Amino acid sequence: MVSRILRTAFLFPGLAFWTALLLLRSPILLTEAQTFQNDDQVRFAVIGDFGSGSAREAEVARLIASWQPDFILTAGDNRYGKTTYDQVIGRFFCDWLKDVEPGAYCGGGNAPRNAFFPSPGNHDYSDGQGFSEYLDYFTLPGSDFPNGSGNERYYDVRWGPVHAFLLNSNPTEPDGLDVNSRQAQWLKRALARSDAPWQIVVFHHAPYSSASHGSSLWMQWPFEAWGADAVIAGHDHTYERLQVGGIPYFVNGLGGSSIYSFRTPLPQSMVRYNGDFGAMLVEATSEQIRYRFVNRRGDVVDRYEVIGGRARPPSPVSVGFRRKWTMRWATLQIERGPQGWGMRICLHPGVSAKSFCWGRHLPR
Repeated sequence: MVSRILRTAFLFPGLAFWTALLLLRSPILLTEAQTFQNDDQVRFAVIGDFGSGSAREAEVARLIASWQPDFILTAGDNRYGKTTYDQVIGRFFCDWLKDVEPGAYCGGGNAPRNAFFPSPGNHDYSDGQGFSEYLDYFTLPGSDFPNGSGNERYYDVRWGPVHAFLLNSNPTEPDGLDVNSRQAQWLKRALARSDAPWQIVVFHHAPYSSASHGSSLWMQWPFEAWGADAVIAGHDHTYERLQVGGIPYFVNGLGGSSIYSFRTPLPQSMVRYNGDFGAMLVEATSEQIRYRFVNRRGDVVDRYEVIGGRARPPSPVSVGFRRKWTMRWATLQIERGPQGWGMRICLHPGVSAKSFCWGRHLPR
């Protein structure tokens, strides 16, 4: 499945509407041969539900290594059972680690600066000696990065055009999980302060999922309204891409543990896959970002791309409808999905308000 979005920002939604009509009457050429040619490009991997120490994890780790990513993010469940973090992390990812607890496989890490950024899953709490082992093993986000949250349970890291926010979605998180919790309010402020072209939120329990565990309702925070461009989670051992409002949500839990079945698809579900293990490869510049899920055989299962970046006008603009709104920005999105080409216009009243989107799928 290939989806590509052209995102264009406008100060006035009326302009977005008439531009949409013009585009619908004009030919659009999108080719798979497009490549990134930009000095600010970064490449990173995202893996979830992987820390089994199995041959499956080893194969996914080799796949990730073949990409030569700048850094790696995880969607939790970094360790299962009685294995140690050295056995399931250090053994496969030492070249991206720094300042970890030395072990037989990885003596503290081979990276000049830390490039492995995990989020904790439920098995990081329940297995082995518990969450204390996780905190003892990692130094997060790393000695070369500022720690804006003041703790290692949730934190953020900026790398080139990408700003990643790693959260703790486990119910035992002392700073809470509701939208008014200390953790959520830290995220809201951090997203608002960030000037990165792409802001990606990563944690374990999927807010929306069509698979066995289902949706983790307590993590359905207003990520888009706060400024996030994508949300990546795990917990369900599947791959799924959903469109929630104007941004993609990914379930990425095929890192090597086991594979789950799907239930009735959610209305927001665009792509579902549970045919093999794999990981996400993400490439970004200041102007575009491409998400791919690749299985361990090297097959690209899904591709989702946003071209144009997020525009921030220099000042708010008041727009009158039935009532007066203060608009930050509006977007026009053109997407190819399961039902063919489609168009969406999204209006974004502000960081604390819900986005309003209209759209329909076009016939092939």
